[in-house]
Amino acid sequence: MKNKKIFLILIIIALILSSCFNFKKTNIIENKIDSIIIEKINDEYVIKSNIKADSFDFTIKNINKENIYIPPDFLKIIKKNNNGLNVAISSSNLINPGTTLMKIKNKKPDIKYVETYNRYVIAKEFDENMMYDKGISFGLLGDFNFDGKVSISDFSSFTAFYGLERKDFYGNMKDFDLLDIGPAENFAHKGVWNNVFDLAKPDGELV
Repeated sequence: MKNKKIFLILIIIALILSSCFNFKKTNIIENKIDSIIIEKINDEYVIKSNIKADSFDFTIKNINKENIYIPPDFLKIIKKNNNGLNVAISSSNLINPGTTLMKIKNKKPDIKYVETYNRYVIAKEFDENMMYDKGISFGLLGDFNFDGKVSISDFSSFTAFYGLERKDFYGNMKDFDLLDIGPAENFAHKGVWNNVFDLAKPDGELV
């Protein structure tokens, strides 16, 4: 009888202790995209990097931006398009496997596509004839590698310089001025450029 009482007391103590701790239930969610890992922790879906990169560009079909949390260490762009929600994340440092990229509440994300970029392993080659003289930028603003579009690679380039001022920069000033698109205006007013800001005068700050 005494042993039964002790056993009962131990069970009660165990139940009390278990209620004092918040045990997180974690499940790995199967996905077909090799560059990320999706884990379900309680009511959140945690998306982590599965590769070394500095920038990620997600296309997510079924999520509203209000349900997304992105760590403050990253620069981010979130916008809605015809394919769903476009979420671009970039870091000034290398993102290692296992790093949390974002958390999504309540609903399993339908991730259609992920583009990644690593500025540390991709060598960019610029045609010097395409570089503009210091003090003015003309063309597709934000297209820093001159491939005719603004994409995750351009976001990665901008992130590497973000927060700097020209007076404190000791590298190639053309690189800085290329990224410093500053106050912009519509110069061409012609054809496809009719409603596009295509002229910028650098203001010396990347903020």
